[in-house]
Amino acid sequence: MAAPSAPPASLAAGWTNRRRNGPSRKILSFATQLRATPAAKSDLRALLGLAPDRDTLLYVGRLLDDKNVLELLDVFGAVKKQRAVQLAICYHFTEEKYQRKCRERAESIGDIKFIYKPDGETLIQCYNAADLLVSTAVSIFETFGRAPVEAMACGTPPVVAEYDGFRETITPSTGFLVPPIKNGLKKSPDIHRFAETILAALANPRDREKKSAAGVQHAQNFEEGASIRGMLTRLERFTVRRKEERAPCREYLSLEGYPPEITDLWSPLEGEPLSKLVTEFLSTWKVPIQPSDATVGNFFEYWFEHY
Repeated sequence: MAAPSAPPASLAAGWTNRRRNGPSRKILSFATQLRATPAAKSDLRALLGLAPDRDTLLYVGRLLDDKNVLELLDVFGAVKKQRAVQLAICYHFTEEKYQRKCRERAESIGDIKFIYKPDGETLIQCYNAADLLVSTAVSIFETFGRAPVEAMACGTPPVVAEYDGFRETITPSTGFLVPPIKNGLKKSPDIHRFAETILAALANPRDREKKSAAGVQHAQNFEEGASIRGMLTRLERFTVRRKEERAPCREYLSLEGYPPEITDLWSPLEGEPLSKLVTEFLSTWKVPIQPSDATVGNFFEYWFEHY
């Protein structure tokens, strides 16, 4: 990977001064402070070795097949046929064979820059330099979606699949949710609809500005202090409700009220002391059941159907 060319000293100084003197929001996402900066996108793109005046899409995450990066490249290729765009891919974790496939596909498409292991400041520049963050992931690992929240914190609207955790963290007022294609148990990104959504978003800067402002505000709900306050509030409400209902604390595992696909999987543990199950799990990090393939299959079928 070729390193980006060094920006002019005046440009680098301008970026530093704007970052120091301009107002900026700070959002704490895990161990990284993210913020929307007043620096011009064109200046940030120049710092990153990107074309300053071209629409810019960004991907941040693992370069692995569960993230559907090859499908993301297909989306970008479809967009590029109708609009002058560029794509920056920031990643830390990868697998050599899959990375080689991605780079070969990217080379055939063009205008794609890979940024390996960006430091915190570079990542902030990438988020702020982009017009949209795009992720076509639809795996069972997308229970939250860190990158889209970080992008919103920096004022960059995300375009993601309407799937699992993304539906919890992104709203129509802060980003774009694209329904996935369902084929039995399998879900996959809709390449055509992703491309259409991106093209429409790039053609409507006023709407992006509205989503940008709303996203910065929305991302504050996931700031460390807000998250802790939210958990404490929910615990307090739960405790008050329990006291009002005078419901006794449950000592044994009960699957009452759960759907059959879940009860069948966990039925061997029905009636077991919860304290024993928790202690054993924390000491062994293993779940003490050996379900049949059919039971596991039914559980995942239920999961993919409902989540």
